[in-house]
Amino acid sequence: MNQSDKWTLNFIQHFLLDNSEKLLYIIMQLGSTIMLFIALKFFIDRLFDTAIKNKLRYTAPQRISTITTVLKNAVNYLLYFFLFYAILSILGFPVGTLVASAGIAGVAFGMGAKEFVTDVINGIFIIFEGHFDIGEVIELPSQQIIGIIQHIGIRSTTIKGFNGNLYYIPNRILKIVNNLSRSDRSVNIDIPLHSTENLAEIETIIAQETTLIQQQYAEYLTSEPVILGLIPTRYHTFDYRIIFSIKNSDYTRLSSQFYSQYFKALPPQEFKKQLDQ
Repeated sequence: MNQSDKWTLNFIQHFLLDNSEKLLYIIMQLGSTIMLFIALKFFIDRLFDTAIKNKLRYTAPQRISTITTVLKNAVNYLLYFFLFYAILSILGFPVGTLVASAGIAGVAFGMGAKEFVTDVINGIFIIFEGHFDIGEVIELPSQQIIGIIQHIGIRSTTIKGFNGNLYYIPNRILKIVNNLSRSDRSVNIDIPLHSTENLAEIETIIAQETTLIQQQYAEYLTSEPVILGLIPTRYHTFDYRIIFSIKNSDYTRLSSQFYSQYFKALPPQEFKKQLDQ
């Protein structure tokens, strides 16, 4: 009879052949253990929601949310591990023997767990170094992903792209990250021109619209817009460039709005000619 058969026989004897009082005692132990687990989890969640926020009350809300989320995940992993350990012990499994025998398989498992450990370590560094927080817009050049941080876990980070896609990325992949929410962005608005015949009229309209945009979006602009003027393109045509400096991560949304405003103001025949080519 091998070790597995012995454990199975011991399990059957423990539950089916013992008296009902002992079985009831085991059920009560399981119930109290689960209730204790739920109470501890609730208490820890409340502790993080109050104590940490009070401790970091001068910290940015996104940073508090990031730290709270990752620490909760780490503690929950430990709680679930101890719950699993306690349930096995109550059911009569030789947990100590299992842990000892796992040492042989641990070497092989360790190779597979290397990535898990790397994810966890990177997750810890993400918390304390604060390269990005929940709600910020980041770019991953190697993955060609741009989106908003939705969740930062101890193993992975969730990013929501502007097209609505959700990306679940292991923390070990987050090596080169461009945080678009912590620096001003320069937005180039390039208006395609078919010819320079009506250049004076176009320049007047662009100047008027630029002034109007500056007034309407003053809270998002960090400096006055620069009307650079004509620039050549690789198609042997010209674009008319206006440069805006915009706060944080509003550049994607505002860039589209700026283009729309210029196109509505400029003569439609200019763009019709461009499309007809």
